[in-house]
Amino acid sequence: MKNNLPLAIVGLDPGTTTAYVLLGLNKEVVHSFSGKELGLNKVISQIIDNSRPVIVGTDKAKVPSFVEEFSRKTGAIVVSPTQDLGREEKRLMLLEMGFNSFNGDEHEKDCLAAALYAYRRIATKLEKIEVFIKENNLEVKRREFSEIALKENLSFQTIKEMLTKGDRGDKNEESFKIVKEAILNNKFTQKDHLVLLKKISNLHSENYCLTSKIKELEKQLKPLYKNNERLAKKSQNFNQKVDSLFLFKEQRLKQRTLEVEQKTEEIAKLKEEILKLNKQISQNNKLSLIKKIDNLGTTEFEKSDKSLGINAGDVLWINNPDIHSPLILGCLKGRSIRLISERKFPTILKNSFQTANLVKAEMVDESKLYYWADSVKLEDKFKLENDIVEKVVENYKKERERMY
Repeated sequence: MKNNLPLAIVGLDPGTTTAYVLLGLNKEVVHSFSGKELGLNKVISQIIDNSRPVIVGTDKAKVPSFVEEFSRKTGAIVVSPTQDLGREEKRLMLLEMGFNSFNGDEHEKDCLAAALYAYRRIATKLEKIEVFIKENNLEVKRREFSEIALKENLSFQTIKEMLTKGDRGDKNEESFKIVKEAILNNKFTQKDHLVLLKKISNLHSENYCLTSKIKELEKQLKPLYKNNERLAKKSQNFNQKVDSLFLFKEQRLKQRTLEVEQKTEEIAKLKEEILKLNKQISQNNKLSLIKKIDNLGTTEFEKSDKSLGINAGDVLWINNPDIHSPLILGCLKGRSIRLISERKFPTILKNSFQTANLVKAEMVDESKLYYWADSVKLEDKFKLENDIVEKVVENYKKERERMY
C-alpha cells in the first residue's frame, strides 16, 4: 500500500455483481465501482490502489464470507448492523447524510449505505481521536495514530508512546516499533506481538517499582548503620535488636534484588522471542504460524489461550489429541480452527475440525510457543487429508446404495 493514500471506510457488497465504495474519514466519497464476477483479489487490488482500508462495512447482519476474507487479508475491522438494513432505511440514510445526489448504481448505493452506517458507529471515536491529536501535537503522526486507534483496542496514550518511542532508536523501546509495524503492515502475528508487548510493559513496570524499593531500602540502611555504631556503645542488648532489624532489612533487600534479576531475565527472553517472531513475520507469505498446545483439555487450553491468544482461523499443534474437553471443542467449533498433530486424531476431532498429521521434522522453524511451516506444503497437506475423508464418505455412500 502507498503511504500517501487516504484512510478509508469500505462499503462492500459481494454477489454476482460485486460493488464497493471508499468513504474517507472526513465522510467524502474517494472512489466507487461495481462489476460482474469480480474476484476478491481483484477487489482488494483496486481498493488498495485508491486507499488504505481501516474499516469494512456491510449491510448484512450475518457478515458474508467475502467480507470476512477481505477483512482477514487487509486487516480492516468489520462493522455490521444488528439486523439487515432495509431498502427504505438505506435510502433515508443517504438522504439524511447528504448523499441523495450520489450517482452510483443500486449496488454502489447499497455499499455507500453500509459505509455510512459504519461511519456512524465510529463517529464518536473519530471525534476523540481528533481532540487527542490536537492536544498532544501529533499532527505529523495523524495517519498512523488514526489507523491504530481504529483498528486496535488500545488506549490513546499507549498508541502515542508506541509511535513516538518507536522512532527514537532506543533499544529499550524496540518492542514498540515492532508492534507498530505489525499493526500498520497487517502482519498475521500482530496480536501475538501485542500479547508479548503487554507482558514486557508489565515487567518493565514491576522492575521499576522493585528498583525504587531497593534504593529506598538502601537509603534507610545508611542511617541505621550509623545509629547502630552509636547505640553499640550504650547497650549490647539494644545492639542485638538493631542487628536483628538490619538482618531483616538485608534479607528483604536480597529478595528484592533476586526478583529484579528474575524479571530482567524474563524481559530478555521475551525480547528474544519477539525478534524471532519478527524474523518469521518478514516471511509471512511463505510461512504459516502454528501455535503449540499440549492438549484440548479445559485446564491446558485456558492456560495456552492466556499466553498465545487463540483466535478464529488459527492453526494449532496438538501434542496429545486424545485428551479433549467437550466444553473446549464446543468453544472452538465454527471458528475455522485447524488442527495438526503427529498422533492419530480421534473421530470426534476429525468430524468437528479440519485435521492433518505431520511430524516435527516437517516444520521449518520452532520456538517455545510456536512452529513455522511452509504455507504451500501445509495447505497441500490439509487438502490431501480432506480429499481422503471425502473419498471415504463417497465410497461409504455408494456401498450403502448398493446394499439398499
